[in-house]
Parts: sequence; structure tokens; C-alpha cells
Amino acid sequence: MDKKILILSQDVGGANYIAPSIDYIVNRFPSLIVVHSLSEQTFKKRKISFYPLSHFFEYIPPREEEIKSFLLQNKISHLYCTTSSSRRDLTNSNFIKISRKLNIPTFGIMDHWKGFDRFQDENQELSYFPDFIGCIDELCKEKLIRLRNNPERIFVIGHPHLEEFVNNRTTYSESNKTVNVLVVSQPDTKDRSFNSIFMKKIGAETIIEKVIKQIGQVGKGVNINVNYRAHPKEHASLRLPDSINSA
Repeated sequence: MDKKILILSQDVGGANYIAPSIDYIVNRFPSLIVVHSLSEQTFKKRKISFYPLSHFFEYIPPREEEIKSFLLQNKISHLYCTTSSSRRDLTNSNFIKISRKLNIPTFGIMDHWKGFDRFQDENQELSYFPDFIGCIDELCKEKLIRLRNNPERIFVIGHPHLEEFVNNRTTYSESNKTVNVLVVSQPDTKDRSFNSIFMKKIGAETIIEKVIKQIGQVGKGVNINVNYRAHPKEHASLRLPDSINSA
């Protein structure tokens, strides 16, 4: 049996992030796609063939020894995977942990700007941090570098799922349909201000200003309606740009 790449997906957000790259991988390398029940629908919708996690494991999350046996028996050479919170289901986390113990190179993804504790075990060790990680932007990269000072192994790769919209914008433009974008906010609880996280500044601009500017750039020629939904606990101090509506 040839050695193969294991493509592992747990959460829905991560599944959307890695899904656009899967065809490229499976068409070039022997691969095995294993999907947690949480993200099965994403793969079915995209008509990507996969094995459900339950095909290999009776109990979810599987025990560490079971994961080790699985990796060895299936001759896994590399792990390409999502990253998920370790608080409720350690499946994703332990696949990274055990792969690293077996010296199987791991490549994970980080598709947003929060939840960085997912890489730490109960002793605050970075047991669940992949060898290499692709992230959404420079801000995310900076936060990852603070966790593990290894910048040559952290790559900004954008967001493949969102970029599909950019690649298909001609279709939207020609159809004259309006694209509705909903920005859902969260309060900043870390500094206890409960201000919107979109109030944070990157350089001279707030995140919401950067989001609106980016939408304008990628959506040229497309009718876009942008709405902002504040969190119920959010401090009502965010001044919205004129081009965004309060939902």
C-alpha cells in the first residue's frame, strides 16, 4: 500500500476553508479523506468523496492509541487538516498531536482571528499546533507568531472559500443580482470593554473600515448590500461607515 496524505476535517468553517484545495491534492497525490460528522454536509454539497470518521472509529473522539494505530496502518505520510477547539472534542487536536509524535508532517489552517487556545493542551503546551499552518491574513499570522516564534512555518494564504466569490464575480455582475453580505459582530471580552471587535484598529483604520474597503475592491461591478449585526452584549459605540446598514 502506498503512503498517502490524510485530509482531515472537523468543524464546518475549517471544512469550507480547505475544501477548494482538495481536488488539487487528490489529483496529484495518494490521499485519504476523513470527515467528522460536523462537516459531512460541506463535503456532500461539494460532491467530494470521503470516509466518515465513524467508518474507522467506534467512539468519537477516538482515543490517542486508536489514532496512532490508524495512522500507522494506513501508512499516512502527511496530515492536512482543520484546527478545532480542544474543549469539547479532541479529535482534530489529537490527530495533530499524535502525527507530530510519529514525525508525520502536519499542515493545519487558521481561518479567523480568535480561538488561539485551540493549540494548547491542559498544561498550556502547544501540543496541538501543526508543524506548518496557513492563515487568513497578516493579523492572524502575527498572533500565531506570538504563540510560536517560527514565522518561516506560518503562511498567509487568504481564505479560499471567500475567494471563490471573487473568482465568480463576473457571474454575479452579469446576472445583475444583489449580493447580500452580513457582518456579524462579537464584543471584545478580553479587555472587558465589550466594544465590537470591529472597532480594533489595524494601522490607522478600524477593522470594519478595512472590511468595507476590501469588499469594494473585490466586488467591483457587483451590486453588494452590506449589513452589520451587533451582538446583544456589545457596547453601542461603533460608528458604522455610510455604506453599511445596521441589521
